[in-house]
Amino acid sequence: MVSDYTQLTPNQYAKALKLNMVKHHQQKGDPEKMKIVQLALDLGFWHSAQFAADYKRQFGELPSQTLKKRTQVAVS
Repeated sequence: MVSDYTQLTPNQYAKALKLNMVKHHQQKGDPEKMKIVQLALDLGFWHSAQFAADYKRQFGELPSQTLKKRTQVAVS
């Protein structure tokens, strides 16, 4: 069943929501202490390669690239 509003199935919506939570935590947390793998596991992503592929599909970059940008901004 696809939502008329989001055009996503409930599972797709839940995954998109969790991926947004990962990105939010990356942007708000301390980039020096951020552990992407642990954050993904905490949110229910059990396969790191699939998580990275889903993240890249949603945001156009790998989670490590998002964190690297954040680290570069923090250093500047």
